[in-house]
Amino acid sequence: MSSEGVLHQAVKTGSTAAVEHVLKGLTPKHAANELAQTGSTPLHTAAWMNSLPIIAQLLDAGASANIPDEESGWSALAKALYFGHLRAAMLLLQRGASLDLLDNKGRQQQHLVYAWGSGANFQLGTGSTDFANSPIRVEPLVGCEAVYVACAKYHSAAISSDGHLLTWGWGRGGRLGHPDSHIHSGETALIKPWVVSSLGKRHVSVGIAALHRIRIIAIAAANKHSAAISASGDVYTWGANSWGQLGYGTSDSSANPNPRVVDALKGKPMQAVAAAKRHTLLLSRDGEVWTFGHKRLPPLDATINFHKGHSEVMRPTAVSIAAGYAHSCCLTATGAVLAWASADPQLRVKVRVELRVKVCVELRAKVRVEQRVEGGVRRAAVRW
Repeated sequence: MSSEGVLHQAVKTGSTAAVEHVLKGLTPKHAANELAQTGSTPLHTAAWMNSLPIIAQLLDAGASANIPDEESGWSALAKALYFGHLRAAMLLLQRGASLDLLDNKGRQQQHLVYAWGSGANFQLGTGSTDFANSPIRVEPLVGCEAVYVACAKYHSAAISSDGHLLTWGWGRGGRLGHPDSHIHSGETALIKPWVVSSLGKRHVSVGIAALHRIRIIAIAAANKHSAAISASGDVYTWGANSWGQLGYGTSDSSANPNPRVVDALKGKPMQAVAAAKRHTLLLSRDGEVWTFGHKRLPPLDATINFHKGHSEVMRPTAVSIAAGYAHSCCLTATGAVLAWASADPQLRVKVRVELRVKVCVELRAKVRVEQRVEGGVRRAAVRW
């Protein structure tokens, strides 16, 4: 048996001692990358087995994370992602694996979506209401190259690489964006992702009336509504509007299943969107923050000015946003996180928060906040 075959057999045993013994007799950076008769490297096998210690051993011995197999052109990273071995995928990424490789059909190797947690409202997209304790691949999205995902209590949404928007879950009130009465009435749920074909039909010119003619770049899902941004910067909203969270200037409708443009923001191109139960938050391309909901009906410019010293007034430029149950946050270009409470005083009392517009996080030297996440009345910032 060849030395390469011995290494493959050692990997298949799952024994780190056996792998270490074989590696000691191999030429560094050569045999560890040899293809077996199956057309895969030992690293492909270890990634398929989800054996983190053996993956680390092979990488230390010179195995490359970017060699494609002969059958499909997949790298070890693509194997790990396809089988849901996320820790193995993280290890490979940390050791130089690329997400930009193409398979034998010229496709980028993986744009897979995984979901876990409660599936009570079919919001996982797996076709089941079972609770998932670990990540499960959303099979209906395999092949659509999902690049953006948003999740809420009753529904979820995804954007494909070509700008198509797909939603699934329980659609009562129109939160899914499908006008079918049996869906927005809550009579039936969408158990799997489905393309939103009604986007923009009432607010664009003839011939540009369906989703496949409007490229979507961002999506936010909230308790009862959804919001999306097109490549041109237009904002579309749909679902419940009892708090003015759709930005139409009214708060008198509980069901709006047809996505429509927020007219008040036309001419102000947006780049990011966040949504919570009672309001929507938007980030313009020039760094301004806009918000509506909580009974504040017209979209309002939430740009914040604050004093630096006694004479200089600095206008912060926002680069990222997040929306919570009764408050909002933005991250500025300088790395500061700003937070402010809901405009509804009754809501502020209800959740017992007392936030004022201020810099709520002082970042020390060499520490930069890159992203934030929010839920309820709590927030967190990720730094690296």
